[in-house]
Amino acid sequence: MSDDQKRDAFILTMIASVLIAGFIFGGIGWFYVAHSAFVKSWPTADGTIQSSSARSDIERMRGRKSGGGDQERSHVSVSYEYSVEGRTFVGDRISPRPTGSMGIESANALVFRYPKGQAVEVYYSATDPKQAFLDPTSSWNTVMTAILGSIAFLFGLAGLPLAKKSLFNLLASLR
Repeated sequence: MSDDQKRDAFILTMIASVLIAGFIFGGIGWFYVAHSAFVKSWPTADGTIQSSSARSDIERMRGRKSGGGDQERSHVSVSYEYSVEGRTFVGDRISPRPTGSMGIESANALVFRYPKGQAVEVYYSATDPKQAFLDPTSSWNTVMTAILGSIAFLFGLAGLPLAKKSLFNLLASLR
Protein backbone atom coordinates (compact mmCIF):
# COMPACT_ATOMS: atom_id res chain seq x y z
CA MET A 1 0.00 0.00 0.00
CA SER A 2 1.45 3.37 -1.03
CA ASP A 3 1.69 6.41 1.25
CA ASP A 4 -1.16 8.08 -0.66
CA GLN A 5 -3.38 5.04 -0.15
CA LYS A 6 -2.52 4.94 3.55
CA ARG A 7 -3.36 8.63 3.86
CA ASP A 8 -6.68 8.18 2.05
CA ALA A 9 -7.57 5.15 4.18
CA PHE A 10 -6.71 7.11 7.33
CA ILE A 11 -8.86 10.07 6.24
CA LEU A 12 -11.81 7.79 5.48
CA THR A 13 -11.45 6.01 8.82
CA MET A 14 -11.22 9.23 10.83
CA ILE A 15 -14.16 10.93 9.12
CA ALA A 16 -16.33 7.82 9.42
CA SER A 17 -15.38 7.44 13.10
CA VAL A 18 -16.19 11.08 13.93
CA LEU A 19 -19.47 10.87 12.00
CA ILE A 20 -20.58 7.64 13.68
CA ALA A 21 -19.47 8.68 17.20
CA GLY A 22 -21.18 12.05 16.81
CA PHE A 23 -24.36 10.38 15.61
CA ILE A 24 -24.41 7.91 18.52
CA PHE A 25 -23.47 10.31 21.34
CA GLY A 26 -25.52 13.19 19.97
CA GLY A 27 -28.51 10.89 19.49
CA ILE A 28 -28.30 9.45 22.99
CA GLY A 29 -27.83 12.91 24.52
CA TRP A 30 -30.72 14.48 22.63
CA PHE A 31 -32.93 11.47 23.44
CA TYR A 32 -32.45 12.06 27.18
CA VAL A 33 -32.84 15.83 26.84
CA ALA A 34 -36.12 15.35 24.91
CA HIS A 35 -37.34 12.67 27.32
CA SER A 36 -36.66 14.96 30.29
CA ALA A 37 -38.59 17.77 28.59
CA PHE A 38 -41.47 15.34 27.97
CA VAL A 39 -41.50 14.20 31.61
CA LYS A 40 -41.69 17.84 32.74
CA SER A 41 -45.11 17.99 31.08
CA TRP A 42 -46.42 15.03 33.11
CA PRO A 43 -48.93 15.61 35.92
CA THR A 44 -47.56 15.77 39.44
CA ALA A 45 -48.63 14.31 42.76
CA ASP A 46 -47.56 14.97 46.31
CA GLY A 47 -45.26 12.28 47.63
CA THR A 48 -43.16 11.39 50.64
CA ILE A 49 -39.65 9.96 50.74
CA GLN A 50 -39.79 6.52 52.40
CA SER A 51 -36.06 5.80 52.38
CA SER A 52 -32.89 7.35 51.07
CA SER A 53 -29.40 5.91 51.24
CA ALA A 54 -26.05 5.77 49.50
CA ARG A 55 -24.01 2.61 49.05
CA SER A 56 -20.32 2.77 48.26
CA ASP A 57 -18.39 0.15 46.33
CA ILE A 58 -14.80 -0.11 45.26
CA GLU A 59 -14.53 -0.23 41.46
CA ARG A 60 -11.34 -1.22 39.72
CA MET A 61 -10.48 1.54 37.30
CA ARG A 62 -8.15 1.28 34.33
CA GLY A 63 -6.35 3.87 32.31
CA ARG A 64 -4.23 6.94 32.91
CA LYS A 65 -7.07 9.26 33.97
CA SER A 66 -8.05 7.10 36.92
CA GLY A 67 -4.48 6.22 37.83
CA GLY A 68 -5.22 2.57 37.13
CA GLY A 69 -6.19 1.85 40.74
CA ASP A 70 -9.31 1.25 42.75
CA GLN A 71 -11.86 4.03 43.08
CA GLU A 72 -14.74 4.36 45.51
CA ARG A 73 -18.05 4.87 43.67
CA SER A 74 -21.46 5.33 45.20
CA HIS A 75 -24.98 4.35 44.21
CA VAL A 76 -28.05 6.12 45.57
CA SER A 77 -31.28 4.37 46.46
CA VAL A 78 -34.40 6.49 47.03
CA SER A 79 -37.91 5.18 47.61
CA TYR A 80 -40.98 7.40 47.66
CA GLU A 81 -44.73 6.94 47.99
CA TYR A 82 -47.36 8.93 46.11
CA SER A 83 -51.07 8.67 45.34
CA VAL A 84 -52.92 9.07 42.05
CA GLU A 85 -56.73 8.96 42.01
CA GLY A 86 -56.83 7.22 45.38
CA ARG A 87 -54.28 4.53 44.44
CA THR A 88 -50.94 4.50 46.25
CA PHE A 89 -47.72 3.84 44.34
CA VAL A 90 -44.09 3.42 45.35
CA GLY A 91 -41.39 4.79 43.08
CA ASP A 92 -37.62 4.56 43.09
CA ARG A 93 -36.48 6.54 40.03
CA ILE A 94 -34.99 9.95 40.68
CA SER A 95 -34.60 11.00 37.08
CA PRO A 96 -35.44 9.77 33.55
CA ARG A 97 -31.73 9.87 32.68
CA PRO A 98 -29.52 7.03 33.91
CA THR A 99 -27.81 7.96 37.17
CA GLY A 100 -25.39 5.04 37.49
CA SER A 101 -22.50 5.31 39.90
CA MET A 102 -21.16 8.61 41.16
CA GLY A 103 -18.67 10.06 43.57
CA ILE A 104 -19.43 9.97 47.27
CA GLU A 105 -20.00 13.76 47.38
CA SER A 106 -22.68 13.59 44.68
CA ALA A 107 -24.33 10.60 46.35
CA ASN A 108 -24.41 12.31 49.73
CA ALA A 109 -25.87 15.45 48.12
CA LEU A 110 -28.74 13.38 46.66
CA VAL A 111 -29.40 11.66 50.00
CA PHE A 112 -29.36 15.08 51.68
CA ARG A 113 -31.76 16.43 49.01
CA TYR A 114 -34.22 13.55 49.57
CA PRO A 115 -34.20 12.69 53.31
CA LYS A 116 -36.67 10.19 54.74
CA GLY A 117 -40.03 11.80 55.49
CA GLN A 118 -39.56 14.78 53.16
CA ALA A 119 -42.52 15.89 51.06
CA VAL A 120 -41.69 15.82 47.34
CA GLU A 121 -43.34 16.53 44.02
CA VAL A 122 -43.58 13.36 41.93
CA TYR A 123 -43.91 13.50 38.14
CA TYR A 124 -45.94 10.51 36.94
CA SER A 125 -47.18 9.24 33.60
CA ALA A 126 -50.90 9.85 33.15
CA THR A 127 -51.20 6.62 31.13
CA ASP A 128 -49.08 4.54 33.53
CA PRO A 129 -48.90 6.12 37.01
CA LYS A 130 -46.38 3.46 38.15
CA GLN A 131 -43.83 5.26 35.96
CA ALA A 132 -42.62 8.22 38.00
CA PHE A 133 -39.63 10.49 38.63
CA LEU A 134 -38.64 13.09 41.20
CA ASP A 135 -36.41 15.28 39.03
CA PRO A 136 -37.23 15.55 35.31
CA THR A 137 -34.47 18.06 34.50
CA SER A 138 -31.54 17.29 32.22
CA SER A 139 -28.13 17.30 33.86
CA TRP A 140 -25.37 19.47 32.42
CA ASN A 141 -23.41 16.38 31.31
CA THR A 142 -26.45 15.07 29.39
CA VAL A 143 -26.81 18.40 27.59
CA MET A 144 -23.05 18.55 26.93
CA THR A 145 -23.11 15.00 25.52
CA ALA A 146 -25.88 16.07 23.14
CA ILE A 147 -24.09 19.27 22.10
CA LEU A 148 -20.61 17.77 21.70
CA GLY A 149 -22.02 14.73 19.87
CA SER A 150 -23.85 17.06 17.50
CA ILE A 151 -20.69 19.10 16.90
CA ALA A 152 -18.73 15.92 16.15
CA PHE A 153 -21.48 14.81 13.77
CA LEU A 154 -21.35 18.17 11.98
CA PHE A 155 -17.56 17.92 11.68
CA GLY A 156 -18.05 14.45 10.19
CA LEU A 157 -20.56 15.85 7.71
CA ALA A 158 -18.20 18.68 6.82
CA GLY A 159 -15.52 16.09 6.10
CA LEU A 160 -17.68 14.09 3.68
CA PRO A 161 -16.37 15.86 0.55
CA LEU A 162 -12.82 14.98 1.62
CA ALA A 163 -13.91 11.44 2.42
CA LYS A 164 -15.53 11.14 -1.01
CA LYS A 165 -12.31 12.29 -2.70
CA SER A 166 -10.25 9.84 -0.60
CA LEU A 167 -12.64 7.01 -1.41
CA PHE A 168 -12.44 7.70 -5.15
CA ASN A 169 -8.64 7.87 -4.92
CA LEU A 170 -8.55 4.51 -3.14
CA LEU A 171 -10.92 2.90 -5.63
CA ALA A 172 -8.96 4.28 -8.55
CA SER A 173 -5.70 2.90 -7.13
CA LEU A 174 -7.22 -0.58 -6.87
CA ARG A 175 -7.91 -0.81 -10.58
